Amino acid sequence: MPTPVALFDHVVAHLKERLSQVAQVRANPSLLEPVVVNYQGFDMTLNQLASITVEDARTLVVQPWDKGAVTAIEKAIYASDLGLTPQTQDKLIRVKLPELTAEIRERVVKKIKEVKEEARIGIRQDRDGELRKIQDREKNKEINEDMRFRLKEELDKKVKEYNEKIDTITDARISEIQAG
Repeated sequence: MPTPVALFDHVVAHLKERLSQVAQVRANPSLLEPVVVNYQGFDMTLNQLASITVEDARTLVVQPWDKGAVTAIEKAIYASDLGLTPQTQDKLIRVKLPELTAEIRERVVKKIKEVKEEARIGIRQDRDGELRKIQDREKNKEINEDMRFRLKEELDKKVKEYNEKIDTITDARISEIQAG
């Protein structure tokens, strides 16, 4: 049975993963990690079919190990919800990150706030589950009322700590996007 801290850590890890997929200011190979390519009838992640490197601050280079995978990779990048446009030259695929206009920045900040709220909901749901366990332990006479209050206080402190961590992570990401 996972501890509340383990549950909260999982929520924060998921938040960081989701934020890495939101529009980037600088090119980073992790941006293409969620891209799934259907190649020869199999779904594979992009990094299973190609190397992904940074060419410059706004450009990623995808170099497929099999030249036959170029078209499938290009289609998968187009089909992803990342808003990226791949450009193919021979066996190389260049992926330029779009310039972050004020409108795009606004949309990205809105998306970050949505991801932040999802993380807070995850923490809240985990907290509610833990509270039910504490109440069940009291009903089953495993703990007394004082212990229930103490456990609830400890849980609430952890929830506050993790919500602050979520705020810090998302606020930093918003500042990065707004600074350009």
